Amino acid sequence: MPGSFDELSKNKAVPHALGLCFDGHGIAYSHEHGYVYMVEPMSLTTAEPEDAPLAFEDARDAPLSRAYPTMTFYKLPAAAGKAAKVTRCLAKAYVKRYKARLSCASVPDLLDGIADGSDWPAVAGDIEGLLEDQGLLVTKHRALFRSPLLLVCVSQKTS
Repeated sequence: MPGSFDELSKNKAVPHALGLCFDGHGIAYSHEHGYVYMVEPMSLTTAEPEDAPLAFEDARDAPLSRAYPTMTFYKLPAAAGKAAKVTRCLAKAYVKRYKARLSCASVPDLLDGIADGSDWPAVAGDIEGLLEDQGLLVTKHRALFRSPLLLVCVSQKTS
């Protein structure tokens, strides 16, 4: 799975692996809808009233609905409006806009580091360390253009 921090933020598995939450609800990636958050049916009052629960019609999303059969899914809000889908929920602009509604218990300072961009090497190190703790191999390739972060490849470790 290719990934990176300008690039690592594009890796669709990273937000879920980091335990990123929106309004306290887990985040996952849908091919059809972009990033979505998952709500237990008993806590539906936390979703904004104008949000409609999502249905998945793209066959590539079948594993998502099978993995979380009791959850109701909602799109993450996008600055471009309801029709738009969020494809980079760890992008600096997205984190800055929705930081009050995002959380990451596994790396508490992660969102601050992304939003202010003051300590990119520490942010990248935190993410790499957490991914490696979860059995994912992070391979560094080269420095990113216009950022001190590294281009990485994220893959399952093999014995």
